[in-house]
Amino acid sequence: SLSLAWQAAAQHTGISSVQSLAGEYVDLSHLPRLLQSDSNMMAVLSVAIYARMFKHLASVKGVEHLVRVIKKSMSEVIPFLMLFTVLFMGFGLAFYSLFGTQVYEYRNLSTSLMTNLLLLMGASTDVYQQIHEINPTMAPILYWVFISTQVIVLLNV
Repeated sequence: SLSLAWQAAAQHTGISSVQSLAGEYVDLSHLPRLLQSDSNMMAVLSVAIYARMFKHLASVKGVEHLVRVIKKSMSEVIPFLMLFTVLFMGFGLAFYSLFGTQVYEYRNLSTSLMTNLLLLMGASTDVYQQIHEINPTMAPILYWVFISTQVIVLLNV
């Protein structure tokens, strides 16, 4: 991985070999991005490898029934996940647009989604007080509609 990084740096700067780097400044500011991309790819491949294991687990006698049940349930789980995702993203965007400039937990869309997930799990209690102080009219409406719809969708599974 390190040799690949040196080769990428040499290619990026137009230098043909690493020995010619002596005494010259080489811009290596792009290397953290390359290393992060490498880590991201390893994470995706790890998930893919474990997902592929289900195919091989189907041949094990005790596990084959479980794998068959998971495959059959996918036809009902996928529409649920789509509905949940659309609603969750919509509320995340609503909270972000309403409170993003004033509440730290809603400063961008990704933190807004994470904060809403924590709200849904009951882990974040002080966020409601913050949003209520900022907008006492919309905060309770948006909060309770979010919690209610998500609980109804989640319990409908």
